[in-house]
Amino acid sequence: MKEISVQDAFSKLATGEVVAIDVRELDEFSAGHIEGVTFNPLSSFDVSKVPTNTPVVVICRSGNRSGRVCEALLESHPNLLNMVGGMQAWALVGYEMVSDTGEPHVL
Repeated sequence: MKEISVQDAFSKLATGEVVAIDVRELDEFSAGHIEGVTFNPLSSFDVSKVPTNTPVVVICRSGNRSGRVCEALLESHPNLLNMVGGMQAWALVGYEMVSDTGEPHVL
């Protein structure tokens, strides 16, 4: 499984080199997520939402669920990158997040 740090993910998302999929559940995603990511919760994961022609950063809260997605799709989607530390690491570094409610983000 390929991994990417939050710093590299931030840089590559900003330049459009990668796209991102957040596999957390709706309550987690709504409370705080990276603007512009695709929401594709693990509980109802839709593999058809995963691009095959570009690198994809897979995100969850800590890196565990996203790692499982990357492992499961390794052969069919070799461009998947697991974001190490997930949204917890993203928040720790201080990168911006948005919430669906407009309230400050919560993890």
